Amino acid sequence: MSLTFLTGPFATGSGQFDFGQLREHVRYWEPWPRRMRAVIAGEMVLDCRRGLLLYETATFPVHYFPLEDFSQELLVLPDSQEVRDERRWGLKVADTLIDDCVTRHPG
Repeated sequence: MSLTFLTGPFATGSGQFDFGQLREHVRYWEPWPRRMRAVIAGEMVLDCRRGLLLYETATFPVHYFPLEDFSQELLVLPDSQEVRDERRWGLKVADTLIDDCVTRHPG
């Protein structure tokens, strides 16, 4: 079940809460204590048990993980000075560069 689609409680046009109407846009954070690993080209790039799952109105759930749980030696900032942003990183594994695949949530 999704909280944000179809008949989920935060979906547009869903049921009623006993505390009044929800705002048009709702965010709901939930701890994600399950172990999550990410492997690229045989290299472990993420190993985490401290993630968060974000549900937002009319979007799919998104996982967030502490930056420290990524392999720090594989994180790279964008090359271009025009797009250099301290909130976004790529991952470089062997000869493969994956741009903008790690984003720090602004909150």
